[in-house]
Amino acid sequence: MATVSVIIPLYNKVDYIDETLASLVAQERHPDEVIIVDDCSTDGSLETAKLFILKYFKTMPETRVHFIELDENKGPGFARNEGLKFASGDYVIFLDADDVYEPPLLEKAVRVVEMYRWDILAIGIELVPSGKTYPEFERVSPYFVPCTEDVFLGLDPLLIATTEGFNMGRGSNVLVARKYAVKESFSETARLNEGIDYWYRVLKHIVARNGKMGLLLGGHLKFREVAGSLSRSYYKNLTDVSYPPSFERYYDSEDMYDQFLFDMVSRRWTAHTVRHLKSPLHKAYFMLRHLPLFRRQYQTGKLRKRSHKQYII
Repeated sequence: MATVSVIIPLYNKVDYIDETLASLVAQERHPDEVIIVDDCSTDGSLETAKLFILKYFKTMPETRVHFIELDENKGPGFARNEGLKFASGDYVIFLDADDVYEPPLLEKAVRVVEMYRWDILAIGIELVPSGKTYPEFERVSPYFVPCTEDVFLGLDPLLIATTEGFNMGRGSNVLVARKYAVKESFSETARLNEGIDYWYRVLKHIVARNGKMGLLLGGHLKFREVAGSLSRSYYKNLTDVSYPPSFERYYDSEDMYDQFLFDMVSRRWTAHTVRHLKSPLHKAYFMLRHLPLFRRQYQTGKLRKRSHKQYII
């Protein structure tokens, strides 16, 4: 059976890390390797993780555990990249230090990719406590063919990944062949949509080599909605607004899928920014300043509709 490495970037998650690690102990198929990258935590997260593993990972003698302790805080992108450099499994999957795997996740995910010889698998998530689930399958279902009632083959992976509602990378909900994962790296400066940016670039390598993408539906990954995260914080000033890395990367690209990704990310970003600007004056200025972006969204939307029609029976 293929081997799998679980990479956990850890920074100040002392209230959650025990539950996250407990979900690995509870797996029906234990990971072959767990890599915890501590990004210079200051709240005792690292010590808590070490104590938990010492006490409870005795039931997982087949699992190798590695700690990477960074000497300064460099952000989640850097931590993920360091863990990826160290990974040795045939497949890798990231697990955020406040999220939880349901017990069947690893067993089912590895079995599915081996059975169908897929290179990358997107995994369904459930947000906690809201109970929302992703992907919004009705928005992307024309681009999939069913293999079982909850397992699907993607017909056009790049179109799928650039469609709003699919959310590939949210909550690190991707299992991927390591040989493709290491071809790219996470942005180490971005703090917004860096997962979408990374997984799209990895997926382009897979598609270029005629690799296959699958989807495992269901709330197999519990994604915790943590108050105070960047996605939930407010901007006091326009200078506080963060820009996704995909903006610079694909702004001038003539590739259709790059344009779709730019469009999806820009729609998410503009809606997020307007929602999180406190001042009505700042909201109005932001909208006026980005009128060319809204016109571009309209034009790309028409192109997307034409691409969508070929999948409608």
